[in-house]
Amino acid sequence: MPNTQHPTTSTHHPTPTTQPSSTAFHFEDTPVNEALLEIGQQYGVQLAASDTTRCITGDFETDDLPTLIDLIEETLDIDILH
Repeated sequence: MPNTQHPTTSTHHPTPTTQPSSTAFHFEDTPVNEALLEIGQQYGVQLAASDTTRCITGDFETDDLPTLIDLIEETLDIDILH
């Protein structure tokens, strides 16, 4: 009896890998309250600094808000309330 089964073929479609998106911020002599407003808008939170007389300069790229807050707090020697 002839074999009526059709050979099965497997097609593999690679699943695209997605990298976690990160957000970039650029500040140049920006008052910390303005920087925190921009960061807060991006992450949907309200942030406030214990000392609003400080300014921040730098480029920050992260997808982790707590890390970003810690970095700014340590750099400017302030507390950030959220």
